[in-house]
Amino acid sequence: MTRVGDLTAVVLAGGLGTRLREITRNRYPKPMVPVGLGDREVPFLEFVLAPLKQQGIRQVLLCIGHLGDAVRAHFGDGSEFGIDIRYDDAGDADTGARVHSALRHVDTPELFVACGDVYHPVEVVPFLRGFRTRPDWQVQVAASDRPDAGTPNMILAPDGRVITHGAMGDNKGPAVLETGTLAIRRTAFHGQNIGPDYSLTGDLFPLLAGQNALGSMLQSVPFFDIGTPERYRRFCAYAKSGRARPLSKIVS
Repeated sequence: MTRVGDLTAVVLAGGLGTRLREITRNRYPKPMVPVGLGDREVPFLEFVLAPLKQQGIRQVLLCIGHLGDAVRAHFGDGSEFGIDIRYDDAGDADTGARVHSALRHVDTPELFVACGDVYHPVEVVPFLRGFRTRPDWQVQVAASDRPDAGTPNMILAPDGRVITHGAMGDNKGPAVLETGTLAIRRTAFHGQNIGPDYSLTGDLFPLLAGQNALGSMLQSVPFFDIGTPERYRRFCAYAKSGRARPLSKIVS
């Protein structure tokens, strides 16, 4: 298995933040919204990257787009934070197109991908190890069944295979929330026409679910999605309590 120090974590760090416009005021992308920690503020994205560094991951590829210069200005090459950061700018492309573009920069058979607007500190090595035991899956998504996580959007089979993603229909089985963290094989996009509007949740995941090639792994770690002002403020309170630490506070 690839050593954790050799892994590159791909983090989607774009996003218009339409529902957070009262906070972003179109000055920075959604993952860069400020989180107050007493006498200072740090961007939310620091809290996404901190658990990766804590697990020994030192290589990160940030997929930027809308107002991406704000991300570059804060993080630079990562040396200030004790990690190595590279960038891939896919403009305003959707999530599937962004991950597909990221493949050019990572040469491993599979990628670990996290969303820059979601705090969900998954243990990366066990997550990837589980994925490698299921060669029939092209993608494995992290899932949460915590009652405070949000509205479920997947139905699971007993072995963790995703029966349906998005539209729930009349399918029977455990209902869980897909959290935006995933492991994906390079072959997942084979034979598909990947344009700028190609979406993970709208295109790839429903397709793979229909092919019995989308799996999941339940995670018991906290989950915060800052997609709305209410959810953003909920995370701010969580961070201010000291239960989440930013990247700049993680000692090498």
